[in-house]
Amino acid sequence: MTRVAFIRSLPIRVTAVTRRPERPVARCETHGSLAKSAPVQRAAVTTDNATVPAAIAKVRQIDTTSAAPAAPITRRLANRLDIAGPVLLIVSVAARLAWTYLAPNGANFVDLHVYVGGAAAIDHPGTLYSYVYADQTPDFPLPFTYPPFAAVVFYPLHLLPFGVVAFLWQIATIAALYGAVRISQRLMGVSADSGHRVAMAWTAISI
Repeated sequence: MTRVAFIRSLPIRVTAVTRRPERPVARCETHGSLAKSAPVQRAAVTTDNATVPAAIAKVRQIDTTSAAPAAPITRRLANRLDIAGPVLLIVSVAARLAWTYLAPNGANFVDLHVYVGGAAAIDHPGTLYSYVYADQTPDFPLPFTYPPFAAVVFYPLHLLPFGVVAFLWQIATIAALYGAVRISQRLMGVSADSGHRVAMAWTAISI
């Protein structure tokens, strides 16, 4: 008969469980000193031949809620931006347009004048790089210094009133800024279905 079969054949039963209040003393084999151990519960396990004391481990429940870390500051900031994003964008765009059209010299669109005016020079061959804009910069005339392809791209804009072009230019700039923020989010791992409100908030801050 194997050892495992012999052990399984023993009729084992627990007769009593006792708790010893005192600390058991254990002797160190190497130095002969005494060492105290923590109190344990012991049970008397009875077989046919002898009663053997057996230690019972005491399991305590661990509280993991107190160890949970606080939410990161960046997460709380993102939640606030997610809530306030659309409102911030509306306020920021309104403030930008108000400053452009109501404040003296709020926005003169000098560069846009150069783009559109230089594109209009296509109607007069050979005059593209002789064009200069000096209406608002008389002491420093601004020439068209861009490739001919840029003049072709801007050519349709000179057919519209400049006020309309300036307004659409601002809206397109804001939309492009929002698109740049969204691309940055995607590069950071933000899914395409989320992050829109946060992107609005960062666009408003950038404006």
